[in-house]
This record gives sequence, C-alpha cells and structure tokens, in this order.
Amino acid sequence: MPAALKPLEDVVLLPHLGSATEEMRVAIGMKVVVNPTAFFEGRPVADRLARQPAPPSIQGAAIAAIDADRSGKQFGTEQRHQLS
Repeated sequence: MPAALKPLEDVVLLPHLGSATEEMRVAIGMKVVVNPTAFFEGRPVADRLARQPAPPSIQGAAIAAIDADRSGKQFGTEQRHQLS
C-alpha cells in the first residue's frame, strides 16, 4: 500500500473482495476436492504450481486422507458424479 494514502481522510481501503460471490466460493470449494483427487489419480490438475509430481510413496499415504465422495456431498449430486 502506498504510504501516501494512509494519512488521507477521504480514502477508504478495502481488502480484495473478488471472490466473495457465492458462485466463486462454490468453485473454490470444488477445486479443494477435485484438484487433489485428480493429482492422486494421475490426471492433470488445474492451477498446478509444482513442476515435479510427488513420489508414489507420498501419494499412497496422502490419498488415504482424501475422501472426495464424502467431501463433495456438500456441493450436490451432480458435482459428486464429476469426481468419479
């Protein structure tokens, strides 16, 4: 934030609110389920940052902690079927 804005009384600063819509929150929630599931099933992952895949020894331990079907239930039947 520019220091020159701090003393101004007629300036209101707000945090970024671009993801505050219901649609964006649902989309973000789906990525939390879909991206790890795709990774551990060997499929491409949207928004992937890592350049190297995790070693199979790590994948096996982590996949046991992910229950996409149970997690996806909050998003409705249609989205759950997309995970299968």
